[in-house]
Amino acid sequence: MSAGNSLGSIGDLISVIVTVYCWLVVIRILISWFQPNPSAPAVRFMAKLTDPALDATRRIVPLRLGGLDCSPIILLIFLYVLAYLVKISFRYLGLGGPPLGLLGILALGLLQALMMLAWFFFLLMAARVVVSLVNPSPYNPLVMMIMGLTEPLVSPLRGKIPSRGPGGLDLRAVLLCAVLLIFYSVVLGNLGKPVEAWIGQLLSAPKITEPRIW
Repeated sequence: MSAGNSLGSIGDLISVIVTVYCWLVVIRILISWFQPNPSAPAVRFMAKLTDPALDATRRIVPLRLGGLDCSPIILLIFLYVLAYLVKISFRYLGLGGPPLGLLGILALGLLQALMMLAWFFFLLMAARVVVSLVNPSPYNPLVMMIMGLTEPLVSPLRGKIPSRGPGGLDLRAVLLCAVLLIFYSVVLGNLGKPVEAWIGQLLSAPKITEPRIW
């Protein structure tokens, strides 16, 4: 096995480990929604594995939207981007790419993080549009989460755009859906192309042999 293939295999292995940990964090979050018995062996095992990372994220990025703790979201995005960066960086170095290109790969990783955030808030805002149409109980936990996370984005539009349209449609949420979709597909979707082309030139190839992230 060549050195390049060895580096690529190491990067793939680390990426898989980080991805598995992402799923453990997701399971830990889902378990917490059901208020389980904290002394249960499975609960204690999951808490021991994931709580240190969640607690560290809360200390480093104490982000709350609408009173809701966003640390799990930040941690998952960080882990996902880390898995991507490790995988593509090891493959890049295995192909003989100069270290300078790692700056471009880091830029692509940051861009991917922004795209994930934009897509996440687009889905939340789309869910808010649906909520405005079906008019469920405002005390439903899922509804409270959606409204709490989206309210910081919607509140600056109060008094500038009518709150309700035909059928109770949340017009501000519809507008923000359109803005987020344009930001995701047009702005962020085109930012990575120059960086990808530059990395490709460093490798003397048209582009990196990795799936596009936009």
